Amino acid sequence: MPGFHGHQVVRNVHGEMDHVSPHFGFTRHGHHPVHLRTSDYHKADSPYQRFNKRLAIAVTARVGTITCAYAFSLLALLSFPAVITQAFHLHVFPSWLIATGLIALVAWTAQTYIQLVLLSVILVGQDVTARASDARAAKAFEDTERILALLEAMKSAHPEAD
Repeated sequence: MPGFHGHQVVRNVHGEMDHVSPHFGFTRHGHHPVHLRTSDYHKADSPYQRFNKRLAIAVTARVGTITCAYAFSLLALLSFPAVITQAFHLHVFPSWLIATGLIALVAWTAQTYIQLVLLSVILVGQDVTARASDARAAKAFEDTERILALLEAMKSAHPEAD
């Protein structure tokens, strides 16, 4: 549930309300909390939103791996024997590997499921991670400005140190 000033209110294992404070505080104007975990930037007001948050972040993290790239490559290569058989009239592959049903399944999986469904899930996950990154960058910039202001104040207080 939304809490005060960007704090999240969650229920702990006992069903009691807990406030999750931003790990790094807020940006200068207090508009954006700066959390340690990326998942804290996505709404979690309802079980539906909590599920969406976890799923989007998990899918985005796993699809961005080389293991997933290998799996997608294998999926794409499943239809390659059928293409070779049709293009060059070679009949060296087993019939199950060039079957129309397998080719249709590969095409549906790659073109329909992966491109349409996975794309939207990845976009949500990237949105969450981008908001987290933006808030951390804003906080780091503000901290740097504060340090520079302190150094300038120290320098003007002690001009003989030049």
